[in-house]
Amino acid sequence: MRITFTIGSLQVGGAEHVLVTLTKGLTGAGHHLTIITMFGAESDFFTLPPGVERVALALDKVSPTPFHAVANNVRRMWALRRAIIDSKPDVVVAHIFENGVLNLLALCGSKIPVVVLEQTDPTLQQSKGSWERLRRLTYPWAAKIVSSSAGMDEKFRWLPDAKRAVIYNPMPDIDEPGEVIFPDDGRKRLIGVARLVYQKGFDLLIPMFARLVDQHPDWDLWIIGEGEKRQELEALVAQNNLQNRVFLPGKKNNPFPTVKAADLFVLSSRFEGLPGVLIAALGCGIPAISFDCPSGPAEIIHHGVDGLLIPAEDTDAFIAAMDKLMRDEVLRKQMGAKAIKARERFGLDRAVQEWEKLFKTLDTK
Repeated sequence: MRITFTIGSLQVGGAEHVLVTLTKGLTGAGHHLTIITMFGAESDFFTLPPGVERVALALDKVSPTPFHAVANNVRRMWALRRAIIDSKPDVVVAHIFENGVLNLLALCGSKIPVVVLEQTDPTLQQSKGSWERLRRLTYPWAAKIVSSSAGMDEKFRWLPDAKRAVIYNPMPDIDEPGEVIFPDDGRKRLIGVARLVYQKGFDLLIPMFARLVDQHPDWDLWIIGEGEKRQELEALVAQNNLQNRVFLPGKKNNPFPTVKAADLFVLSSRFEGLPGVLIAALGCGIPAISFDCPSGPAEIIHHGVDGLLIPAEDTDAFIAAMDKLMRDEVLRKQMGAKAIKARERFGLDRAVQEWEKLFKTLDTK
């Protein structure tokens, strides 16, 4: 089957990582893949596997005035339509909702089936009103709206059941060799991995850790990632006198050797879709503490078995959970041993089978 994936870019991010992981699995299963990005290739963080065709439209320069923004999106749609049609797809999979809207508008009348993959809770996205209205208009045209968690799918009940599906994102390759960035000094580590943005809640995590540093002098917090909130987070570190206890080393091409070397994973997000890094952490054999935010964590963590789920943004309960696991090495090891079972639940082969099953239900050429 000829499958064309579209996405804004291959910059660092969860949706981008999911796409790259899926391309590995689908090309391995014998499918022909084309990846079309709105951004140019110079912005890439991820590398596609051999054999995948890449079309970088380099249409990421947006004009500041409303008129030019509209004109720019029209230009994007025409360029996107031409690129997709030239790729001769049996099906198009559009990642992230604004890109999905553009795909559905661009391919109107083409008879090419479009599947939109939703990765973030739509009720919590900071989307502009016009985009949300366009979602309501165009999503009924899609061949299928695929949510990465059952919790997200509930938010699309305004669409018929036949239009919706749930397919869990696959676990990334967590066994690829790489560098452990921790110094070999015998200290224990909490670790978080995500973009440094409001959604990920690191502005909540740093003050929570600050309340535990005196009780746990042998523990440090490492946050791997980069983003617009770096200066704000660095200021929080300084305000709490944590310069030698909290570390922000930036983004890493392969953070998973470092995750495996940590003692406890923490996810402080305000909202998610299906947090792939939480799946990966469990697969690395690391117990996790996560806010039970909408949506995804409750479908990943077995509370009290391989990790702990905390009511969304309940910082006192999160602090108590960190304190509990930081004190109890035996419990951490017990949970970590069970966490590895996430490899079976979220394996790439299973995800590929689910996508192939879905493709067979579509009216493709």
